[in-house]
Amino acid sequence: MSNKRFGWRQALLDEDVTKIWNELYRLVYLHPLVQAARNSGMLGHQQYGGHTYTDLAQELFLMLFQKGRFEHYIDTKMTDREVEHEISQIELTNLLVAHLRRQHPESYRLARRISTLVQSNVAFRRFDTLHIREGVIARRRGLTEKVYGLNEWPDQKDIKERATLEERIQQVPMRVRNTREAGCTADAQIVISNADLLQLIIEVFQTIDSLADIKTLRNLVMSRLPVINIQMVPISKPEDDNSSSTIEFDIPDERENPEDKFLSHEFSQRATHLANKFLDQLSEAVRRKPKQSERILHILWHCYLEPGRMSNVQLAKELGVSDSLVSDYCNRVNQQLKTLNLTIEQARVFEFALKRQAANMIGYSARKQAA
Repeated sequence: MSNKRFGWRQALLDEDVTKIWNELYRLVYLHPLVQAARNSGMLGHQQYGGHTYTDLAQELFLMLFQKGRFEHYIDTKMTDREVEHEISQIELTNLLVAHLRRQHPESYRLARRISTLVQSNVAFRRFDTLHIREGVIARRRGLTEKVYGLNEWPDQKDIKERATLEERIQQVPMRVRNTREAGCTADAQIVISNADLLQLIIEVFQTIDSLADIKTLRNLVMSRLPVINIQMVPISKPEDDNSSSTIEFDIPDERENPEDKFLSHEFSQRATHLANKFLDQLSEAVRRKPKQSERILHILWHCYLEPGRMSNVQLAKELGVSDSLVSDYCNRVNQQLKTLNLTIEQARVFEFALKRQAANMIGYSARKQAA
């Protein structure tokens, strides 16, 4: 991944923002985790349009700038190779892992648990180190490339084809979801206990009767678990659907159900007050300047409340500002969101109240501009 033609120190000393941003874009585009996420479809429907890479590069640039890493690289006299290694292997990796953790929370947690159990439990052992010939320097393998199997298996155990493994795994029954809640905020379900997960991994190995690398093993084990990664998406006709048929929707029942009735009596008045306070705090974050307050309100609406959210590049073009400014305003919104201490039910009511108040303010802003 190293680019011998690019000098990080000289670009930082010259404050050549364009060259630095282009190099960060290159690191994002070539990063293995980004490529893996793209191949698995985790980057969304706009992954081939370039907007996702641009947003990630801009977010990385803004994060490094805010943390003062550019000044640190100059002050500590780090070499070009050291700078690139730290940005690519540490800063960018942490940023990408945080994105995956937010978008696929249960898959992320289970993948880590499976990897930890396989590496630490005496029922398993690593096999890829046994197949290296004497006198040959072993290539450094990442975690997902390490090959494991049952401890009782012989050293020369074979690795079967992936298609064979996927066919055999169908013999393993699906597990029932453990709905017991855990975690710091007690809002995450266990899905499966560690003892049951250990037995499932052993059963998977016995069924496929083959060694497997960590990545393949995680996919096989998680295919037998009822994993739920909740993502809110708008209901619409697919963009690649050229048929003349239309999607039919049932008429929504707008009557208040028992849950809505309970929540409305419990939290509705407080939610409206909290939404107004939240919007006031956003205005305070930009020193109550009219133009900046209106801008952050539109960013809140398009990036957080509107069902079909835009990319940072598209929104910046519509508002007539730079995408770095959009990222900066998003960070300010995130900081205000972190100050809220709400349960899941309260957060739903707060989101509804915030959307209603923001829509009213945006409508007032539009009428003011027209006048």
